[in-house]
Amino acid sequence: MMAAVMGTAYLFGLKNCGVTTWMMNSLKPLLGGMPAFLFVLCVAVFIIVMTNFLSNTLTVSMYAVIIPIAMSVAGVNPIVLALLIAGGGNISLSTPSCCPAGGLASGGGWVSVGYQMKYGWSLAAVSILLLSCVAYPVGCLIFPY
Repeated sequence: MMAAVMGTAYLFGLKNCGVTTWMMNSLKPLLGGMPAFLFVLCVAVFIIVMTNFLSNTLTVSMYAVIIPIAMSVAGVNPIVLALLIAGGGNISLSTPSCCPAGGLASGGGWVSVGYQMKYGWSLAAVSILLLSCVAYPVGCLIFPY
């Protein structure tokens, strides 16, 4: 499984593959003129929702697309945003497919899927707010750009 995920993540980074270029060209008009805080909030939401349905490795590999777009948004610190992506890519707790522990919790009968979804998405929402409203500003103080 890791070989397939790493291979897919590797493809996102290849310039001559064109996936990254296509995604950047598609997303830049939508996200390029956005205020910095709103952009960081959108990235946090995207990363945490994505990592709850897909592999953490594949999710974090999205930095190859997000960081070049972030560099075109005035006021966004790409260094701290990369750290936010790395941190947010590991907050997977809302769905049975999010990570092995999530699958074991609901698949083993310890919690129902409904319970996991209800409280997992609540924790994901809190995590999004903490990443974008606390971690990002503090990171900007520590790592000025």
